[in-house]
Formats: sequence, C-alpha cells, structure tokens
Amino acid sequence: MSPLLFVLAVSIAVIAPATSASVRGPKSLVSLPIARRVAVTGIANILKSNQARAAQLRSGTLGGRNKDVCKRDGVDTLTVDTGSSNTWAGVGTAYKRTSRTKLAGNLVSMICYVSFAFVGTEVTDTVSLGNNLTINNQSIGDAYSTQGFTGTDGILGIGPTNLTEGMLFPALTSIVPTFTDNPFSQGVISAHEANATNGELTFRGTHSSKYNERLNYVPLTTSAPANQYRGIDQSVAYGNTTILSQTAGMLDTGTTLILLATGNSHEQRYGNRRLMPEPLSDALNAHTNATGATYDETTGLYTLTASQYASLESLYFNINGIGRTADNIYLIVGDMGSTSGTGLGFINGFAFLERYYTVFDTAGQRIGLATTYTSAEIN
Repeated sequence: MSPLLFVLAVSIAVIAPATSASVRGPKSLVSLPIARRVAVTGIANILKSNQARAAQLRSGTLGGRNKDVCKRDGVDTLTVDTGSSNTWAGVGTAYKRTSRTKLAGNLVSMICYVSFAFVGTEVTDTVSLGNNLTINNQSIGDAYSTQGFTGTDGILGIGPTNLTEGMLFPALTSIVPTFTDNPFSQGVISAHEANATNGELTFRGTHSSKYNERLNYVPLTTSAPANQYRGIDQSVAYGNTTILSQTAGMLDTGTTLILLATGNSHEQRYGNRRLMPEPLSDALNAHTNATGATYDETTGLYTLTASQYASLESLYFNINGIGRTADNIYLIVGDMGSTSGTGLGFINGFAFLERYYTVFDTAGQRIGLATTYTSAEIN
C-alpha cells in the first residue's frame, strides 16, 4: 500500500504571564509556518503509532515523534513537539556549525516510540527567527546517529522544561533551558507561552484575529503522569450523556486522533484468536454504545452507517468549566489502550487542537483555549 500523506494546518505562538516581573517591552510578532504531515503505510498504523506514543507518555519514557513541521526559507525544517523539550537538528541536512557554535561537553540522547531514536552532541548556538528575534546560547542536539526518523531535519521541543532532565550524559541531572525558556529570559519575547492555531508557530504574543472569543485559561493538572506534559483535567459528554468523568489527560500535537481510555486494546483482544474477546470498558465503550459505531479491524477505527451519522449528537469537552464542542470528529476517536484512573485518561490530539486556538503558558502553569476563526467541518 502506498504511504499516505496528510498536509493539514496548525499553529503555535510564544509569550508570558502578565506580571510586573515577567513583562518585557512590546515587540512585533514572529510567525513561522507549520504544515501537518503524516506518512504511514496504511490507516491502521495511525492508531498503532498513537497507542505506542500514549504508552510511552504514560510510562514517562519520553514523548515521541510529532509531525507538525515548522518551516522557514533557508534554514532547517523541524518537527514541532509539545511532548518533548529538547531541540534537535542535523538529521535530514547536516547541522552547519559556525564560529558561534560551542560544544557543551555532553552527549544527548532521545529514544521515542517504536524504533525512533536520536544520539548526538550537545552544542549551544545562536538561532535567528527573523524580525529581530535572535536567541543566544540555545542548547541543540547535533545528531550524528538516528533511527526511524525521516522527513525533517530534527525536532523543536516546546514541552515543559522538566522533560529535558536525563537527556544529557554525563550531566544526567541537568535541566536544559528550552526553546521558550531562553528567549524569555533574554528578553526577546514578552511572555513565556506557546499557542496553537492553524498554520503557524508564533513568538511574542497571540494573533487575536485567529480566534473568535476571549482566551479562557485553565490550570495544568496535578495528576501524574499527565502533569509532566501539557496536562489538563476534563470530562467528556456525548449529547447529555457523560462518557468520561473528570480525569487527567493531555493536549498533544504528536497524537493524530482523540484517544479515550478503554480496557485492553482491540489488538490484544482480537489479534490472537485463541483469546476470548473481552468487553470494552470506560469512556470508549460508552462512546461506541451511544453512537452505535462498530469496530473495524482493518483500520482500528470505528465506522457508522449513513443513518447513524445523520443522527449523531455533539461531543462535548468540559475543561474546568469551559465547555467545548467538537462536531464531526466521531470517526477519529480511538482506543488509547489503557483504563481510566491511570493519570492519563485521554489525549486530545491533533484532531482536537486543529479546531481550537490553544495557548501553552509555561510560566503561568496554565493552558488557554478559544474557538478559531475558521469553521471547516471536514479536514
């Protein structure tokens, strides 16, 4: 089967909480275009890779590969990842060291889901993004060995700073200032946030023209392991029926689907015909019962008849009292392969994030959401 390539739109921006200690002088916004690329040999591999990433996020063994691609003419093309925090280069195109490049004295490694890994040398360098946004002494992993990573030159990690611990050798306990930490501490961005809409990665502020309402902020979850990432607490309802009670989960650009907690995965139940099928449980079971959707073993996703589709109700995401509806996403709600109550009961992946303007406020320990100015129902 030929590889599938989906190119969708997503955006992200970087700013900080409005306190007297954190506010810098006003500066013009800097935006980098982002394109969504998913290259897989068959639809079923999307679910499998999403479940593999969820398992590693749940176990704390590092966020895996994101496929939102940050591009700028004449420079490296990097994959944007909210599930990891180190910046890598030198994969597709050799990293070009200059007189400003300095060896930091550490090796750096990153082992992600399935068969994907980096090993490289930590360097510090000056990064220029245009519009006078220049970041000095940014830590970068200059990759000299990679496995299973193709399509871009590396990763731009914009996850929480704590995810950098354990990546360096011999400085295993060191925390590396991230791509959002350094520009804020150096005063080149006015706030310490990253926000996601469609089509760009924006530094120094948010584009108010890209969303229709005020940004509503919610605190990050305190439940592990979701609190290690961009984690929030939410409940989910199908129409008037609650299918997922309030629980911790995360927003993740590197997950394609919206994943809900279940019992064992279908592959475990049906992949070996010698095992008796076990009933679905938790949120996904409630969702499929409510919609009448049936599991398709070929794709790993759920199918509806035309009459079922015509009678679908809205799927509501209640995030700290902020109601969100996501219509027409029912066929991309998938099995996360774990039960709820593990500290990661859901992952609102790209299918969710592309429908909302999302702000990741690192310093304020919160996340902001607003509906976007676009209204496309099908991607």
